[in-house]
Amino acid sequence: MMQESKTLERRGLAKGLKVWLDIFFYLLLLAGFLVLVLWPILSVAGADEYQISVPVAVSGSALLPTDGIEGLRLRHARGELLFSLPGVLPNVVFWVFSVVLVLAGIYGLVLLRRILKTAAEGFPFHPDNPRRLNHLGWVIVATSLLATVSQFLFGRWALSRLAGADLPFSPSTEIYGEWILCGLLMLVLASIWKQAVRIAEDQSLTV
Repeated sequence: MMQESKTLERRGLAKGLKVWLDIFFYLLLLAGFLVLVLWPILSVAGADEYQISVPVAVSGSALLPTDGIEGLRLRHARGELLFSLPGVLPNVVFWVFSVVLVLAGIYGLVLLRRILKTAAEGFPFHPDNPRRLNHLGWVIVATSLLATVSQFLFGRWALSRLAGADLPFSPSTEIYGEWILCGLLMLVLASIWKQAVRIAEDQSLTV
């Protein structure tokens, strides 16, 4: 009786998480529609334009008046450069990048919804769940690396356009370490889950 009560409690928790995940999923679909469809239309019509922010490193000497002050140094000064994308090609590249991120987010949420759906139905050790979690881990790692590299390249491109302005900026890399670590942990969890599914299948065959 106690075991059945705990099972029902876990299924109720999975159903509750799935409800919140469904809400977030549809909100992401709405945001994806705005980014992929409405934003380009407004940009072409001249009512809006793409703006991106890229991380830059700022020279410490440009921020601190160090005349007459010994030993005063500024380290790791960083900021964000916000600018509009001129021309058609940069806008298309940034739009394609946005498409990739939105589709990756939607695919990741679809995988999570399928995992929670099987858990809510009482089948947490469904044989497809480890594979889904493994795919989700790789999606997170790949998109995090893509975002890191893309921001660095966008930063170099933006600063190259300002080369004659003699500004104290240099490209800076913003590494999404938390997301990369999250993806790697999901890969480890997927491997453990795969072994748990195999043990559950062996026990069911033994019974």
